[in-house]
Amino acid sequence: MQAAASALGLKLRILNASTESDFDTVFATLVQPRADALCDRPRYILRYPDSEQLAALSLRHAVPTIFQYRAFVAAGGLISYGTDETEYYRLVGG
Repeated sequence: MQAAASALGLKLRILNASTESDFDTVFATLVQPRADALCDRPRYILRYPDSEQLAALSLRHAVPTIFQYRAFVAAGGLISYGTDETEYYRLVGG
């Protein structure tokens, strides 16, 4: 991602959140300097329960956010590049 951002003349900031309380800090960091967008890249599925909080924070801070999992969009996020996990597992089972 860093190489792609540089090639496009963009600055990529990598912010990490490992606990629920880190989310407010990360979104506050996006304010100064103002971020044009946020790409959420969870490392594991355990962050699904946080989807409503992440969607609400992206709306409150007016930061367009793309999420990996569809659950985040269902909770109010802007866009997802992932699949429907239920459908994915149904197909794997077949």
